[in-house]
Amino acid sequence: MKKKIIITIAILFIINAYSQNMLIDYNYNFNSNSFKNQLVINNNISLWKYNNKDQKTIDENLSDIFIFKDYTLDFLYQNEELFNAKFFVKDSLSKFSWKLENETKEILGYKCNLATTIFRGRKYSAFYTSKINISDGPWKFYGLPGLILSISSDDNIIQYEVNKIEFNSNEIIDSKKILNNEFISWEDFRLKFIETFDNYIKKIKASGIVDDGAEVNIKIVSPEIIYPKVQGGDGVKF
Repeated sequence: MKKKIIITIAILFIINAYSQNMLIDYNYNFNSNSFKNQLVINNNISLWKYNNKDQKTIDENLSDIFIFKDYTLDFLYQNEELFNAKFFVKDSLSKFSWKLENETKEILGYKCNLATTIFRGRKYSAFYTSKINISDGPWKFYGLPGLILSISSDDNIIQYEVNKIEFNSNEIIDSKKILNNEFISWEDFRLKFIETFDNYIKKIKASGIVDDGAEVNIKIVSPEIIYPKVQGGDGVKF
């Protein structure tokens, strides 16, 4: 009988009418893991980052993860990691195609409206409030007539829920430090993602660490579906 080995790898996504700095804390659930993240807003830029103050850092690399949105230049900057390979990626601010729904609910005392969208392989349901007239949200999300306070994927792999909103925050975004990195385009990153994964499989096969007759499954779980054959179903089998 063949032995079956399963390896799952999880990769850890302004229009500012307030003319002030804001700090929004979110609970982030991803692939059954829970994190605390923050969205910092300084007028026409925002930064999504890991909240080091309110939790123990399980992986030191988590504290370096960022998504920086520059609404003046219409670009988004982020860093990614796959099998210890690090990438800095420059992407256009993706134009989310939102469908506004009739459903409402209250979050932190704010009346919120429902909107849905499909983005890079997943369908999402978001609740936003027009009472905070800032078109931004957690991770890469933005483009609704108000701040997104809650959003989740329909497969429940990804969930964001606000737990604190701080107006007139002293938190400042160091955009010069972020932009000092060497960035590649999203399309180049997509190709490098595929190449990096394929090379990883070749190394496993050549290493001899898998017993003869064993069946290996490798699946990557990440917010964006970049390489469908390794991110869907049971992943890659060999």
